[in-house]
Amino acid sequence: MSHPQILIPTEPVMTPEKHVIAEVRIKVHADETMSIEGPMHDPRWMLEALEHAKDAVRAQVRRREQLIIPAKDVTLPMIPKERQR
Repeated sequence: MSHPQILIPTEPVMTPEKHVIAEVRIKVHADETMSIEGPMHDPRWMLEALEHAKDAVRAQVRRREQLIIPAKDVTLPMIPKERQR
C-alpha cells in the first residue's frame, strides 16, 4: 500500500509540488484532553497520515540522539588557574 507523503511546513509553501491539499491538526487542551481536526470523512487516510507523522518524529529524535555524546566519552584538558581568567 502506498502511503501519502506528510509535509510539515513551518511557513506556507505555494510551489506546485508542495501545495497544501490536506491538514491534520492535533490540539491539547488545558484540561488534558485532545482533539483532532482533518479530513475525518476518510478515517483510513487519517490513520495513515498519523502513522507517517509518528515516523517523521521518530526519525528526527534518532538524528538528535546520534548527536549526543555521553559525558564519559568526553575529556577536557586541564587549564592552569592562571589561564582561566
